[in-house]
Amino acid sequence: MSFFTKLIEKQKKRKLASSIEKIGSKNTTLESRQGAIEYLSKQSGFEAIYGLLQRFNYTIDKSIVDNDEKEKVVEYVLAYGVEAVPPLQKYIVKSETIGLPLRILRKLISEEDYIRFLVDTLKTEESIFDHKAEEKKIDILHYLEEFKNPLVFDKARMLLNDYDERIRLAALSVLEKQDNEVIRDDLLKILIKPEESRRITSKIIDIFKHTHWDVKGYRKLVEEMLPDGFYITKEGFIRERGNN
Repeated sequence: MSFFTKLIEKQKKRKLASSIEKIGSKNTTLESRQGAIEYLSKQSGFEAIYGLLQRFNYTIDKSIVDNDEKEKVVEYVLAYGVEAVPPLQKYIVKSETIGLPLRILRKLISEEDYIRFLVDTLKTEESIFDHKAEEKKIDILHYLEEFKNPLVFDKARMLLNDYDERIRLAALSVLEKQDNEVIRDDLLKILIKPEESRRITSKIIDIFKHTHWDVKGYRKLVEEMLPDGFYITKEGFIRERGNN
């Protein structure tokens, strides 16, 4: 490699790093940031794509400009095609701001691969005192609500005993869409726990109200804790008075 070739490569790396830094900072001027986005969109490789994704990390005060810039990045990253998949996956795993990156990824890989990636990204260990990790779990669970899939069912089921009520609620919403009666006993055991929150028990009652899952084996305990307006039919179904 000649001296001039090395010099050009060095300058290119420096400009790439500078552009990524500009895109990643909320305090960069509008002109500099948009120039950096345009420059990176014309480069190839993992680093350039990952650098573009840094624009999703923050929101600027001018909402119209903010939205336009992010949509432009979405367009540019999509244009890379499958080359964008590895940097997208790395970004989603490491970042808390995952909505737009997931939207891009959804268009670049199969539904099966997308579901598996989300399931693998969803951490089931407790993240006590880590608010951002908890919020990310909830976000991923909301995205998984769309899919009826055994992997989704198993992962959401594992979160039913999470210490965070919001995560348990999100897991219940996912499981409700799975329509898998295997979860019946798990839900009934949670329902009759004296210490369980009203929000959780209300959600479980609502699930049973809209299914043909009975409460056999738990009838007496469930009857004791049902709120006013609900009853159990002779067949063992939870129903709401006036909504038969």
